[in-house]
Order: sequence, then C-alpha cells, then structure tokens
Amino acid sequence: GGADDGFRSVELLLAGLGACAAGTLRTYALAHGVEGFEGVDVVVRSEEAAAPERIGRIEVELQMRGALSDADAARLLARMEPDNAADLISEIDQERRLSILENLPAGQQAKVRNLLAYNADTAGGMMNPDFVSVPATATVAEALAAVRDSRVPAEALQSVYVIDEHGQPVGAAAIADLVRA
Repeated sequence: GGADDGFRSVELLLAGLGACAAGTLRTYALAHGVEGFEGVDVVVRSEEAAAPERIGRIEVELQMRGALSDADAARLLARMEPDNAADLISEIDQERRLSILENLPAGQQAKVRNLLAYNADTAGGMMNPDFVSVPATATVAEALAAVRDSRVPAEALQSVYVIDEHGQPVGAAAIADLVRA
C-alpha cells in the first residue's frame, strides 16, 4: 500500500481543462496573428459539491502574457459569447475599455454594451442575449426552422425558448429533443 498521495480524478479533470483552455487560446492567437502574444497563464479553481468527488463550480482564469493591441483584444473578445466578453471587458483598465469596445463588430458591440449596463452579479449581467424563441403555438417543424434561420452561434444553442403572446417565457425545449420528435 501507498500513502494515497496520488492525484484525485477531480484534480486530473481540472488540469486537463486548464491545459485545453490554454492550448485553445494559444492556437487562436497564433492562427490569427495576434501580435504581442507571449503565452498564457492559467489558474483553475473548483468548489466541491456536497457529494464526494463531485464538482460544484469550476472557475478558469486565463491571463495572456504580452501586450495586445486594442484591435487584437477586440478580435479575441468578438469570438466569445457576449456575456463572457462583457465580464472580461469589465476587468480591463477603463482607459482601454472604450477603444476595445469600438473595435468589436457592431452586433457584438451592441450586445456587450447592453450587458455592461447591468451589475455583473445580477440576472441581467449574467444572461446571454443569444437565444432562439418561438411562440407557444409553434410546431416542432417551426421550432427547428427558427433554429436553422437564426444567427445564434451553434455553441450557444442548446434550447429553444417558448414564449406566450405577451413575450413572456413559458418553457424551453432542448434542441436534441426537438430533433428526436
């Protein structure tokens, strides 16, 4: 018998997640000619859930080394979901924030500016404005057509939200369930 000093499965998962995040950022920066990129530092934190060996929350912090231009910073932010981009841009020094915002594509810029109007810890600050909704009277075929016709990035699409005649949410349907129906 050993001293039980080996890595736990949770630690291996977190290490893999951190390596993947760093590798993805590095690959993007190199592939898109992000000048000033000198590397990335990663910190992964987790909170365990009540059950043993279960993760309740994961936080990944990436810090790029080097001096990015405002245009390069905006190119990176443009690839992120708007709620995550808003969180990140709120951490940037005030004197650079406006320039980076102005370098974002118009659609992403409008979404990020809207999210920045909310406190980051409120529902408005946490929401992702990219979603697909259909009226409660919509058929499965109409819901799938709405997904096909949307400009929402594929990675942000998990559900189609159902709204009533007043525009209020009344439910959601997972896209996988719609495809299987």
